[in-house]
Amino acid sequence: MDHFQNEFLIEIEELVEQIFQDVDELRNEAPGSHIRREQIDKMFRHVHSVKGSAASCGLEVVSQIAHEFESLLDEVRSGRVDIDGAVTDVCESATEALQESLSLAASGIVEPSRRALFKKLRAAANNQTEADDDSVREAILASIPSVIWQSLSEFEKQRLFLVVAQHSPLFLVSAIFDVATFDAEFSGLKETLAQHGEVISTSPAVAQDQPEKINFRLLYASEAAPQEIEKAVMAAIAETGASSMKDMGKAMKAAQAALAGKNADGKLVSEVVKAKLLG
Repeated sequence: MDHFQNEFLIEIEELVEQIFQDVDELRNEAPGSHIRREQIDKMFRHVHSVKGSAASCGLEVVSQIAHEFESLLDEVRSGRVDIDGAVTDVCESATEALQESLSLAASGIVEPSRRALFKKLRAAANNQTEADDDSVREAILASIPSVIWQSLSEFEKQRLFLVVAQHSPLFLVSAIFDVATFDAEFSGLKETLAQHGEVISTSPAVAQDQPEKINFRLLYASEAAPQEIEKAVMAAIAETGASSMKDMGKAMKAAQAALAGKNADGKLVSEVVKAKLLG
């Protein structure tokens, strides 16, 4: 193995270590959470990088294992396959196979057959979720404005089906920015929303009567229910002694602390705090 391949081998080994960590994190995260979906996305990117790097340096078996692994993760990301204990076990087996294949390549040893692993990966990828698909789709179509629905990519639609099937509350967030500054402001909004849930899609539009403005509508999923948010806000107001809008800052801080880990919609929390202080 030449110096060029050794460099790639080191890079791939580091990626495989990250994939092992991804699998462990996935086991420990609650089903249906947006954090779990983000972990699956991260694992997919790592496996995709392994596939590309392995192909570039002639590690064909490593690239093939990564390709089959990636295909399973793509089905999981799209919501067509549920991520359960069995699927996680298959992911771990695939990661172990990547690690073993790298060690064999470094030693110049002939690879064993990976047919059994590929069979497991393909079986897991074909175990698609069909129950309640029609009712889920009908519920989504009924609640999403047609102009938003038509703008969604196929992946975003599958992501939306997954979110609704997992009973995560769904919101349509609207925001208006100056065209001259919207880039930084919109990035800030997405970062804030991502702290409390998952942005599924964004749809921009320029208002005809306000050409200097740009409007964004975001489909957004948050796991904290409105009733839970209201309860946390009332407790925060009682705890801080907030009684008017001048106390909104400390009430918001206490409410967000109470909702930590619940991925509550920050905008909704703010609206509830404001309504309670004004009421």
